[in-house]
Amino acid sequence: MSNPIKDSIFKELFEDRAIFYDFLKVFLPKEITQQIKETDLKREQTELIGKDFSIKRSDILYKIEKGNAPKGVQGNGQDVYIYLLLEHQSKVDQLMAFRMLAYKVRIWEQYVKSHKRESEQKGFKLPVIIGIVFYDGKVKWTSPMDVKDKITKIKNMEEYLIKASYELINLSNIKEETIINMKKALGVILLTDKPNVKIKKMEELLKIINQEIISKLPEEEKEKFDKHRNAFLELLRKRTDYEEIEERYKELE
Repeated sequence: MSNPIKDSIFKELFEDRAIFYDFLKVFLPKEITQQIKETDLKREQTELIGKDFSIKRSDILYKIEKGNAPKGVQGNGQDVYIYLLLEHQSKVDQLMAFRMLAYKVRIWEQYVKSHKRESEQKGFKLPVIIGIVFYDGKVKWTSPMDVKDKITKIKNMEEYLIKASYELINLSNIKEETIINMKKALGVILLTDKPNVKIKKMEELLKIINQEIISKLPEEEKEKFDKHRNAFLELLRKRTDYEEIEERYKELE
């Protein structure tokens, strides 16, 4: 089942363009991110993407503004979309590749609808959509990364298989040292949320977060953290039954 609290926390975080941009720079290939500026990103609405699906989802959609799309991944008019699906499920969705493809089709449908005149032209092309799944569950991710692996393979019909993959950001597979060395406000959130963190005691976790990350953050990153401090505290409460988290945190500052 989904986790409404985490859904809300991470949706708020990634709706912050600066945080989302940091996320992309850390986890997407440099060949793509080095061509994107934070100011290129424009957040789009996602209400219509999955309106017919019974599965509750939490997602974020950004468009790389026309004229600023990365080279080699250009759609019609150079529009490119980045679709982030937040997976806080207690079990792995074995149809994730299918769901991601279905969501992409919905985005394309909306794109065609908003470019009706252009879509009637021979040279019209659909934009590239980079699909990303952010997974922070404890169970090992075993779902196929490409929808072609969910389609029955029949001899001499291989050419009809649809290929549509997505990027998986599995928080369990990211080393704690990597997160700490980010020197980003995002790193504080990720370390707090990491399901298989080796640091078991809350006091120790807070000391590491404060001494190894927050105290070494550049001023700009400290401002980002202060802006989303409540999200950090909410995630911390989800990890422990300590009743006075905020007061304890202040003691360690």
